[in-house]
Amino acid sequence: MKKILIFSISLLCWSAAHGQVRFSTYSDDDLVLNMLGSGEIEFNWILPNETRSIGLGDEEMVVMSITGVEYYDVIVTIDAPDNLVLDGENVLAFTLNAAYANRGQNQVGDARLISGDVARFPIKGREGGQPPGPPPTPDYEGYTPPEATAYLFLYGTITAGQVHAGEYTGTINITVEYD
Repeated sequence: MKKILIFSISLLCWSAAHGQVRFSTYSDDDLVLNMLGSGEIEFNWILPNETRSIGLGDEEMVVMSITGVEYYDVIVTIDAPDNLVLDGENVLAFTLNAAYANRGQNQVGDARLISGDVARFPIKGREGGQPPGPPPTPDYEGYTPPEATAYLFLYGTITAGQVHAGEYTGTINITVEYD
């Protein structure tokens, strides 16, 4: 069974001003993604030839919760641009980093870094070294499978060269699906 959830994130940054990330969502009934906090990555002011980073655990990072059937795995695909763009000649280099925590709490200390742009993990992680539990209860009318919540952390870095002041934009697409 595949259930798909898609998030589109618009990135905004102002050279010699500030930047932020804005979010919109699409959700399926069985898989829910929620934004926790303001839902904006706030880079603040950036000047030419400056680099600004928001790290894992920084107040400005974005946290999303993924709630679904606890014994399913999810595949998270992140499609982020390499640059935020003002126009064809003025770009800011952008690097998105991501991590997840699937121990049931929004704790950066439980985070596992996502390498690359795709991650597969169970919504509810097993505690250290425990073997898998018994097979899940088959679906039947009136049965509601148990749910759990995993957390996705988004943060990153922008670098300005010799660019003009203005609003720099880009879009991040995040797709979450059951496997």
